[in-house]
Amino acid sequence: MLGESIATHLSHGQQMSKASEMFKDSCHENEMTGCTIWDGELDKKLRPMVSVGKMMQVRELVFAMLTGKTLEKGQEIITKCDNPLCVNEDHFVIARTSAPQKDTFPEEELAQVEKMYFNEDKRQDKIAEILGTSQPRVSRMVTLLKKRRESAV
Repeated sequence: MLGESIATHLSHGQQMSKASEMFKDSCHENEMTGCTIWDGELDKKLRPMVSVGKMMQVRELVFAMLTGKTLEKGQEIITKCDNPLCVNEDHFVIARTSAPQKDTFPEEELAQVEKMYFNEDKRQDKIAEILGTSQPRVSRMVTLLKKRRESAV
């Protein structure tokens, strides 16, 4: 399991400090969005990657370094800013993976969008502004919620 390999790499202090040094040289701050933009290597799915004895997702490594925990099976880290290159831990959200659905969203965020969109008749751009995310992300959540409602009927 990937989570186990993160813990293995974190037990070696030298590799952990190497990764920390790489972050300084591989990121820049976007002051307007608050995102920490990864300038380093990307995998085929354009996810930020770093080598610490093996290639790892930067978000998972940052999460493990800050919390001392690893992701459980079926979890992944997404960002509330919806920027695929953002590695700012303040933007991290733990989400359940769900195949074959393309997007994964935290259930708490889906509940907020559902309430604002269906119960309060808020527009998607206003919901995005309130949640501090992008309108396209809110649109994808609304589409998912509509599909869930249709299948529940």
